[in-house]
Amino acid sequence: MSPDGARVVLNRNESGFGRLVVVDVSTGAVTEVAKGVHGQLRWVGDRVMALRTGGRTPTQAVAYDTNADGTAWSRTTLAVGPVAEWSQVEEHLVEPELIEVSTYQGARVPARAYRPADPVARAEGRLICWVHGGPTDQWQVTFMPRVTFWVSRGWTVLVPDHRGSTGHGRAFQQAMRGRWGSVDTADVAATIAYAQALGWGTRERTVLMGGSAGGYTALNVLIANPELAAGAAVVYPVTDPAVLAGATHRFEAHYNDTLVGDEPVVVDPALIARPVLILHGDSDPVVPVANSIEFARRAAELHRDVELHVFEGEGHGFRQPVNQAAEYALTEQFVARIV
Repeated sequence: MSPDGARVVLNRNESGFGRLVVVDVSTGAVTEVAKGVHGQLRWVGDRVMALRTGGRTPTQAVAYDTNADGTAWSRTTLAVGPVAEWSQVEEHLVEPELIEVSTYQGARVPARAYRPADPVARAEGRLICWVHGGPTDQWQVTFMPRVTFWVSRGWTVLVPDHRGSTGHGRAFQQAMRGRWGSVDTADVAATIAYAQALGWGTRERTVLMGGSAGGYTALNVLIANPELAAGAAVVYPVTDPAVLAGATHRFEAHYNDTLVGDEPVVVDPALIARPVLILHGDSDPVVPVANSIEFARRAAELHRDVELHVFEGEGHGFRQPVNQAAEYALTEQFVARIV
């Protein structure tokens, strides 16, 4: 809020894209200031300070001069994150395009597609559908090196906001209540089918990816719609929401109660018909690694193509650079094997 209390500055979420706006408290008038996802907002004197980022913009600390009209605020970049090497791949830093997909029950599901700039790469029709975690979360259009990694290799990266995602209002988020594993699976499958109809990928060249709850959805899509993808690469995936409720850390102990229905959807290894890669840390406090170990053991007994790698000392997300590099290498090797 401005020092005089007359105006409020905020980041507006527009289907995952960010925009800085100023709201006049007395009139409710909204003035658009700048594109990009803005966080850590603070109004000090005649300056608004923020962290700003976007699909092509590494995180920067910026200051806006508020003396002018909102549409004319000047921006000064105070500091920029490590970008020395990004200039070498600038052609692969892309802004995503927004699509909307009709799914069953008349729902409209937004998704953002990061497409290679090279028309030859686009024509190859290689598609990654990357499902965010949460499951009540959203991947806004921020600077995401992991997306750039795959775009630089000629892949279209599709990021859907299935029902239950944040950023689209209360009703959209609560549409998952009691239906986790059902509506998200249907929405992601519909999004993949739509992208493939556009020529962005084929079943033989489509790979599902996701972590945690996103891994759960990716595996469910692979089981329910094996005709849509060649396989799935997931990290620390949920495989049984009911088991998770009793084993996760205290902060999320009751988080799943409103998401899981009377009959939780369990990922059954017997139903896996496509190759799966699982990466998991042995110190994960959110999704116990024992779940992935047991899943891989049962899959092996059933002669399913499930590859598991456990990383020592890692939790819910890999922090050690050597393991981060291994995640990329193992995933790339897996994708090269199945596509």
